[in-house]
Amino acid sequence: MHTLKFRLELMRDGAVINPRTGQPPRLVIRVAAYAALNVLNKYLRLLEASDIYWLAIALCPWNKLQWFVDRNYPAIRIQQVRRLLEDRFGEYTARYAPPPAPESTHTAEGSSNPSSLSTRPRRLWMQTLPSTSDRNSTAMATAPPPTALSIYLATPLVCEAEINKHGGLLQFWENEAKAGSVLGRLALDILTAPSSSVDVERAFSGGRMSVNYRQHRTSLATFRAKMAVGSWFGTPLLPDVAEVLEMVEGKGDTESGPPDLD
Repeated sequence: MHTLKFRLELMRDGAVINPRTGQPPRLVIRVAAYAALNVLNKYLRLLEASDIYWLAIALCPWNKLQWFVDRNYPAIRIQQVRRLLEDRFGEYTARYAPPPAPESTHTAEGSSNPSSLSTRPRRLWMQTLPSTSDRNSTAMATAPPPTALSIYLATPLVCEAEINKHGGLLQFWENEAKAGSVLGRLALDILTAPSSSVDVERAFSGGRMSVNYRQHRTSLATFRAKMAVGSWFGTPLLPDVAEVLEMVEGKGDTESGPPDLD
């Protein structure tokens, strides 16, 4: 969408040349580009209101938080995205992470051996870790241990072509989830979340029955609750059953029903 916005801005400003005529766009095309930009900016603002779009961008290994830096997002916005990721990762860790297994003395000694570490396979996004040789030993002892998320964000970007060799973005994270990675499970849930709209025009199976408010007496709140339960429940968009109950009971945000034109 950002690429589309950039190209529309060029057309609006007459900064592109028609290769066949060697002339800038005609006035009608520039006006159309201006109108399209207004609509696009509207939806970009709506996208910014939802956290899940920010998280989806950061969970692309070729983007991470660098995507926001390259597009001159303010530092406060980037920190906000980082905090959102950390909060969501913390929720998933508490819910899905296996309990830590007790470490024996033999295991601890083996894990401290540099040669044993070097022979272990590392995940694609963990292959190159920042050097820690210049860190103070006392600070290292008191600092919290790194998490899979902090390592993922600290490591260099992974080329999109490299991800495609592993079957694409979803397959990449599915492999991570199958290996027991909580971050992989979080990424899959975020990247495969269904559409965030349950308006009438988004109704699919059974939609004609639900859309006909006058004939079937289906209120707008009931319609939204029905679509939310069927499409969203269990995803990051609607993880808690309490929110579903609020929608069914009419305690959440409500909109007026369709006007009575009789």
